[in-house]
Amino acid sequence: MNHSPNSQPAMSLNLADAYYVLFRHKWKITGFAAAGALIALIIFVTGTPVFRSEAKVLIRYVLESKSVPGLGDDAQLTSPGKGGDNIINSEVEILTSWDLALQVADAVGPEKILANQGGGTDRYRAAGMIRGGLTVEVPKKSNILKVTLAFPDRELPQPLLSKLIEAYLNKHAQVHLAAGIHDEFLSKHTDQLRSRLGTTEDEIRKLKTRLGVISLEDSKRAFSEEIARIRQDLFSAQFELAERQATLKGLEPAATPGDGVQSAAQRERVNTYKSLTSLLTNVRNQESQLLARFTEEHPLVASARRQITETEKQIARLEAENPNLALLGAQTSGSPQSQFDPVTEARRLTALSARINSLTNRLEQIRLEASGLEDAAPAIRQLERKREIEEANYRRYSTALDQARVDDAMGPGKVSNVSIVQAPAPPGRDMALVLKPAGIALAVGLLGGIALALLIEFFLDQSLRRPFEVETRLQLPLFLSIPSVSSNGHFRMPFLKKKAVPTADAASAGVTETSLTPNGSTDRLRPYFDALRDRLIMEFQIKNMTHKPKLVAVTSSGKGAGVSTIAGGLASALSETGDGNVLLVDMNLDQGAAQPYHRGKPACSLSEALEHEKRDSALVQENLYVVLARDARSTKPNVLPKQLTNIVPKLKASDYDYIIFDMPAVSQTSVTPKLAGLMDMVLMVVESEKAHRDGAERAKRLLAEAEASVAVVFNKHRPYVPPKLLPEF
Repeated sequence: MNHSPNSQPAMSLNLADAYYVLFRHKWKITGFAAAGALIALIIFVTGTPVFRSEAKVLIRYVLESKSVPGLGDDAQLTSPGKGGDNIINSEVEILTSWDLALQVADAVGPEKILANQGGGTDRYRAAGMIRGGLTVEVPKKSNILKVTLAFPDRELPQPLLSKLIEAYLNKHAQVHLAAGIHDEFLSKHTDQLRSRLGTTEDEIRKLKTRLGVISLEDSKRAFSEEIARIRQDLFSAQFELAERQATLKGLEPAATPGDGVQSAAQRERVNTYKSLTSLLTNVRNQESQLLARFTEEHPLVASARRQITETEKQIARLEAENPNLALLGAQTSGSPQSQFDPVTEARRLTALSARINSLTNRLEQIRLEASGLEDAAPAIRQLERKREIEEANYRRYSTALDQARVDDAMGPGKVSNVSIVQAPAPPGRDMALVLKPAGIALAVGLLGGIALALLIEFFLDQSLRRPFEVETRLQLPLFLSIPSVSSNGHFRMPFLKKKAVPTADAASAGVTETSLTPNGSTDRLRPYFDALRDRLIMEFQIKNMTHKPKLVAVTSSGKGAGVSTIAGGLASALSETGDGNVLLVDMNLDQGAAQPYHRGKPACSLSEALEHEKRDSALVQENLYVVLARDARSTKPNVLPKQLTNIVPKLKASDYDYIIFDMPAVSQTSVTPKLAGLMDMVLMVVESEKAHRDGAERAKRLLAEAEASVAVVFNKHRPYVPPKLLPEF
């Protein structure tokens, strides 16, 4: 046999287990279900009527704003079709919030809400009743909220739901659109930004006025052009001066006196006068050009005017010294000149030098003014950037203020992205609030019965209940599964009957007669005993056990398992094969049993049954002998293991084919473990639903220590499941 440790299978529930649990505990489950049905009926009959009003709200989109509307691009337009459940669930949470329930309770009045509920003015209790009766459902693939409100008072559901929808619209605007920021806040910040913008513009204007510029870039461009022009004039004057100096050095002057109209000093003054008037004309033309592009405060215009003023002063000083200088200049310009006049050339050189000096001074002055403008440019740019930022902020707050005024003009509850598809309907009685607890009670009753059955099956009841558990839990071969003879009316005749039949001698002796006689003609268990016989013979053939007699012990893991019945039935079935004699040895008379009698004579002992002359009294039917393990008439203490060990040689030398031992249950004090090693086969009877798993396991270990070959007969099995649902082998 297999002596490996028992490996417990993992707890699982398959279809066969489910059938077994349901049919085995059908009355418990039915009782719990009936109790649940009774409670459900009581709830349905005695339940308080509840009235329900329904409304539908359409969420087109959600405009999510993190700050004041219009102050930036932080507002996000999200459609429920894109955001999915997050958006709709957010609206559901707003609708079912405690704040909304309190607002509705305050609006309708706690005393009105609680009038038929015991009265009172507790706003929190009223809000709790509103919130407890509120249900928000979202149909699948829809952005419509189905809002229902249930209330015991028929008159209140519709007005309560109307107030709730109104409060929800306001709350929606406060949560998503950052409502609640007053117009005063926007107006205050708009005025502050306007003041800052005006201050910055004044600073820019003062700085440009001080520098004499209108546009920073235009002024820089004008300075660049003016510097380029002056440098060009300076180069031209320097070139002409160098040319005339070279000419003057290379030629001898051939000057001849004039016709006496003007002296040399007069010509010099006239030439100086002409140079100044020509310079004045040029500077005035330059001023006209600058005024066309710049203001009068521009540094270039101011510089040109200063040069004009200085030139006019020089001309006025010459005219004051020589009143006729203008006329002389005009005459000189019309007088014929000689081809080369050294004095005139010298004067021209002087004029060119003066012009070069003037242009050089002018260039330095322009450069200084351009440098000053360049130094002031960062301050101007910083002020302009500051003005741009302040102007942008001013526009944002101004737009936000306009939007807030538009929202105020719309009025409370006028949210464009939320629409009322269905206004709160007139209330009707809600049967769901009665059917729901009734259904829960019914389900709890049914499921409670099933749960109790599972609890008993897997945790509380640790007995062996089905044949396959013998192989899976005990890991022992299963020879036969015998149905219970007491579970129905078809199996009520046990194989062996122990009945007291008093006789005259027995009565005087104070003992009874026990008849161990098989009643095979009427016993419904006969097919099972025949099957057990065939299985046992096949087992011996497989193991090639041909010796005689073969010793077979029938025992159990606990008392009352039907060992005597099975041992007698097996012995009777073996005796009917006709091959030889069968001896049934009763090992259970050591527990104070009365003196057994057979046919009015004392029963034969085992030692007597081994003698041909004395065993006739043990014959109960053809080829079947029934004896006691010891002499029942002896008063000596029981020493069966030692006596049986001494008698084993006689047993093996007897003419019996099979010797069946009706053994007591396996325990630490019984003789069964001590004698099991002498047997060719030990049949351990396990009673269904009575044999504990641990007890059967301990019995297995005791027999394993005796090195006995063990097989199991599963007795009193109750197949609860109908064969059509779960056929069993």
